[in-house]
Amino acid sequence: MNEDRLCNIEAIEVRNLLGCFDYSIRLCASEHLTILIAPNGYGKTSLLRLVDAFFNSRYAELARVPFAELTFRFRDASSVTADFVLEEDERFIRVRSSQPNLPELKRRTSIRRRSSELNFLEAARMHGFRQIGPRRWHSPQFGPETLTTEELASLIDDDVRRIREVRVEEPSWLTELKQRTPVVFIDSERLRMRPVRDRHDRHDRDEVALAYYAKVVAERIADASRLYSEESQNLDRSFPKRLVNAMRSGRTASLPETDMAGIARRLNELATRYDELATAGLVDAKSSRDFLTPNELEEVDRRVMRLYLEDNERKLAVFGDISARIEALYSIVRGRFLNKELLVDRRHGLVVRGTNGSLELTQLSSGEQHQVRIWSQLLFDVRGGSLVLIDEPEISLHVAWQKAFLQDLEKVNRVAGVDFMVATHSPQIVSNRPSVAIELNPGEEE
Repeated sequence: MNEDRLCNIEAIEVRNLLGCFDYSIRLCASEHLTILIAPNGYGKTSLLRLVDAFFNSRYAELARVPFAELTFRFRDASSVTADFVLEEDERFIRVRSSQPNLPELKRRTSIRRRSSELNFLEAARMHGFRQIGPRRWHSPQFGPETLTTEELASLIDDDVRRIREVRVEEPSWLTELKQRTPVVFIDSERLRMRPVRDRHDRHDRDEVALAYYAKVVAERIADASRLYSEESQNLDRSFPKRLVNAMRSGRTASLPETDMAGIARRLNELATRYDELATAGLVDAKSSRDFLTPNELEEVDRRVMRLYLEDNERKLAVFGDISARIEALYSIVRGRFLNKELLVDRRHGLVVRGTNGSLELTQLSSGEQHQVRIWSQLLFDVRGGSLVLIDEPEISLHVAWQKAFLQDLEKVNRVAGVDFMVATHSPQIVSNRPSVAIELNPGEEE
């Protein structure tokens, strides 16, 4: 794998997590996967939340998790530490580098809530929920599922905190470090709504995660299609001149029969590639076999065919990355949906086809929705070189899916180039790769 796409973090150390745990965890860099196992209450989820909050600059959230010191060690032998200091009876969170002469970051940990903070009922209405019974709430975005008051309060509180996080001005070295070290957290509440900035009305609005990632897939396809259109226009516009130059240089002199056989082979490969892209929803199926046959080549000036092939191969090359991601998605979810099929669509991103027609993504079972959510995010919405934190992936996963989970992560890694840190209780997941499993033993170095 390209070194530029390797995770930059080598080890994570935390002291006095939740007031009692010290951990030193060295990531399994060569395997691109680290699994954390421990009994409930040992701070696995809290550790993931600390890592996520730090690298995504959510300092108020970082300060809410009890710990004394958090250190990250990187592949270039440098390190960064976050801890707390008291100055004039005020508590600050401090971030400092091991490299000399770099300024520290200090931020107060006590931030007053804004006077405009929404109360519970107002926030519930903002999220599209209405009360349907004693301590029960419902939103059409969640299909038939209802939430308790406690579940809704947790969902709203987390989203409002994320929306209202105060932006902190960081030293340039810290900002650059975080840009080189992207971290993504996929928590146990994978299907909840998430805040999204609306480009048109400049207000935050909420979308169900499934709808959001379907849109992400559609946007990635649109980006690739734009590149394909631009490459096609550039090549088509310059084709006559390049052909004339090639003829003058003698490059397109009459080809022997052996070269004609090679051209015929390349035409078949090109047609096959168009079929694959049509299956992935990236090009029109009707145009996938619109090529000359070997017999028809005898009636065409052979001298133009090599240039024609090179142009088409260059055009299709722009779909290489997106098609690999789509093929990985199909490889992972194929056969897992009962009487249903997940398809990639250029317009809608992700669609579901059942035996009686199309279905909404929210009509999938809970386990199926989790499959769509996690794999669409990992394959289409995570930067190469990221460290992806996954909390309890076994939630709503059939035992067979749990057994295949690490192999599925390997498929993602091959096309997306990301590393994973997974916190799990599932023996079905751990049993496949015991060499990368780290048992959290307080006070002991892993």
